[in-house]
Parts: sequence; structure tokens; C-alpha cells
Amino acid sequence: MQIASPRAPSLIEYQDWRFLIIDSPTEATLSEAVKVLQKFHVKHIVQVCVERFYSDEPLHQVGIETHEFSFPDGESPPTAVIEKWLKLVHDVFVKKRGRVPMTRLQCIASLAWGVRLC
Repeated sequence: MQIASPRAPSLIEYQDWRFLIIDSPTEATLSEAVKVLQKFHVKHIVQVCVERFYSDEPLHQVGIETHEFSFPDGESPPTAVIEKWLKLVHDVFVKKRGRVPMTRLQCIASLAWGVRLC
């Protein structure tokens, strides 16, 4: 079931780290989502939803890398997902030591994983 969500993105900043909270788009809303992601200079998206409602290609065309760290909605992420997440955070924020934005797209109904990296 696809749910359209009008919620605005939320930006969280901590030192040089930036986290963007945004709903997962659908094919119908992807072009608007890409505009928002570009506005915030997003370079990485971590997809955690098992179900996908959009193609990665429009994101790749504008230089946004996508990462698949999916796990069932409503469950805690498995250790492997947490480890991949922490490695990505380390690679983007610690190794590069730059203000490189990143985001994670929220599952349609997920409330448990509220914070996204950007």
C-alpha cells in the first residue's frame, strides 16, 4: 500500500555531521524528492525499507549514491545492518572529514528509526 506523505524534511546538525529526515518517495513523488535532496546537497541515501516504491536511477543520475540496508519494518535492525551503517558513517564523516551530506529514507510506516544521516 502506497501512502502519500506531505511531511516536510527535517534537518539535524551535529558539528560537521548532517542528518536529514525524509519520507520514502514513490515513483510519483520521486522527482520532488530529488529536488529536496539536491537542495540539502545529499550525496548518500540508505534505504531501510524492505518494500521499494521507486527506482534508484534518477538518484544516481544526479550523483546520489544509494545503499541497501533493509530490514523488516517494526523490527530492530540486525547487527549486520548496524555494522554497515556505522561503517558508512565512518567512511563519510570520519575518513573524508568534510561536510558531506547523507540521508536515509524512511519506510512508509516506520517510526522506530527516526534519525537519518545526511
